[in-house]
Amino acid sequence: MQPGIDVASLSPSGTLQQNLSDDLATIWARAESIRDATANGKKVTCTATLYFPASAGMGILAESRGLVFPNATVPRMARALLEALSEGPRSVHALAIPYLADMLSTLPAVTMTGGERVLILRFDRSLPERLQESGIPLSCMAASLCYTMTTFLPGINGVQIYIGTERLTNLTQEATYQGAGSTLSFPSGVMRRSQFSVYLLGECTLYFGQGEGLRAVRRAVPWYETLSPRYLMQQLCQGSQYYDSSAELAPVLPQSMGDSDLLGVTLSVRDDVLILHFASSVLDEMKGMDLPRAMRMVYGMVNTLCENQRIREVCLFFGGAQADTLPCGLVLAGTFLKNPAMTAE
Repeated sequence: MQPGIDVASLSPSGTLQQNLSDDLATIWARAESIRDATANGKKVTCTATLYFPASAGMGILAESRGLVFPNATVPRMARALLEALSEGPRSVHALAIPYLADMLSTLPAVTMTGGERVLILRFDRSLPERLQESGIPLSCMAASLCYTMTTFLPGINGVQIYIGTERLTNLTQEATYQGAGSTLSFPSGVMRRSQFSVYLLGECTLYFGQGEGLRAVRRAVPWYETLSPRYLMQQLCQGSQYYDSSAELAPVLPQSMGDSDLLGVTLSVRDDVLILHFASSVLDEMKGMDLPRAMRMVYGMVNTLCENQRIREVCLFFGGAQADTLPCGLVLAGTFLKNPAMTAE
């Protein structure tokens, strides 16, 4: 929203991005042209954020994309957003969505409910079946629609969804990282972003074994955990999963290793060296590894953790002290840098 030139918040500002090339006058003129086009239902080009159901329907992933709206009225822009969602994701690992615009029984509409502007989406009765065929839980699709519409459309506070003549007033929360099986209730039928916050995910990069090297995969996890070292170590302990961008890869950590074996995670005073404190039993396990296996374990952790730009090096402690050299010849003393050469293209 741009309160300086649009007090009523009736113009779509799209996704705001850093701009180092245009001066203020150019940016102002562009904002004014969007305001005028919206007021007169003309063509508008904006960057919109689309929210796609993540693989396995565990939540939604955001992807920004430049879109052309031939008609900048809210109902027409809403339909254009549905069409863009149905084109599928381009940069995130998410599920393909059936063509939603074809399932609309009427053009999206805006109504006033309790002093709020609410977008009404009316779909025919085929929607649940089509979503099921695509592996998308209805609650996840509702989260996708609610986030996409309220993020972009100006002044829209919530969304009402109809399937046939039935208005959705509750949904079962399926397959989410938290609260799976609980019920989401919408007494007035108005769905708001805050009610779907548990669905909002981000992608982290994990490294698993492939041959004698590593392969990077993307995994959708709660957005606030994407850079958490301890959480990423927990994900490595789980091994490769079917909902990753690449599946059926070899684990890099021993099967016997769990979260309790990681005693602590600290950043050094230099603030770019991460120190992992393991139980001494982890070192005992590593002593029985050959060199390729030990290399995959160490650099699977290091490469994963160094995806965080704040972390440049990783240091390993076992039972409160650094180890020297493994029987296979791998030196564990000192610090480890990210090793891109270990990663398959």
